Amino acid sequence: MQTDAASYSTQKMQKFDVPGVIPQEVHFVDDKHGWTVGADAHPYGIILHTKNGGEHWEKQEVLGKYPGGFNGVSAVDEKTAWVVGDHGVILHTTDGKHWIPQKSPPIPDVLLQGVHAVDANTVWVTGDTDQGYGTILRTNKGGEHWERVGHKSQKEGDGGVPNVALLGVSALNYSTAWVVGRVESYILYTENGGNFWIDQTPEHGPRDANAVTILRNKGAGNLTGWVVEDHDEIYHTLDGQHWKHQDNPSKGNFLLDVSAVDEKTAWAVGTNERGVKGGGVILNTTDGEHWKEQYYTKNGKQVKVALSGVSFVMGEIQ
Repeated sequence: MQTDAASYSTQKMQKFDVPGVIPQEVHFVDDKHGWTVGADAHPYGIILHTKNGGEHWEKQEVLGKYPGGFNGVSAVDEKTAWVVGDHGVILHTTDGKHWIPQKSPPIPDVLLQGVHAVDANTVWVTGDTDQGYGTILRTNKGGEHWERVGHKSQKEGDGGVPNVALLGVSALNYSTAWVVGRVESYILYTENGGNFWIDQTPEHGPRDANAVTILRNKGAGNLTGWVVEDHDEIYHTLDGQHWKHQDNPSKGNFLLDVSAVDEKTAWAVGTNERGVKGGGVILNTTDGEHWKEQYYTKNGKQVKVALSGVSFVMGEIQ
């Protein structure tokens, strides 16, 4: 689905040129160039690329087959991007076309789901548990070497990583990052490269926190961010430290992804709790506080579409 970020109005539904694709995540670097990743009908990992704003999607070849599919993609420009998937898979491209597996001893054989490329050298990745705690990886060498950061949490407040899958990550640099996870909808924060994690999780019932985005605002330099969770939940921060619940019109949806272009403008998408056939939701805020539902219109009727990823590009994004 393509949307005009300037008018915040949905333009049209786009279909992939490759049949049988189950998309999981999407990332655009400008209004023309973007990737979406997921699985084909087998299911093996698949990477699709567009250079005309999604009018046409081209399958990009990868060496070998990757069972289970790809789960996340993050790019810094039209040539440099990373993809993560099942079984500890990390793929990297430096020409926007050819993907090379990145292997390093700290990468465990687990499902990797979150990825955020800060620049061509600095990348953070999150995934399932291994050795009793969630997986967090980072590199400052463009992926030539990966480091697993954090340690197993033994008790509350010890700066460790809990024994839960970590689903999303947003970072400002090599030292500062936020990750979110399953079960207790964890929000974890580090300012020392992942050696010590601060639990910022608001008090509420158990559910998954699925995605996080943090921006450094132009001019003022302060931070703005959102976390989206199961059961229609959205949390907002104005300082990267404290999180406040935001009401929204979503009913009965798992909110799976969030994308923001500035401190006031963001979108969240999700899938109905009954499954894909139940549709989904698109939410938008233009003041940073109040959310409205948006729709895809087909034959004059509003259609609720199940969506797992969203990516907007405008202004300065961290």
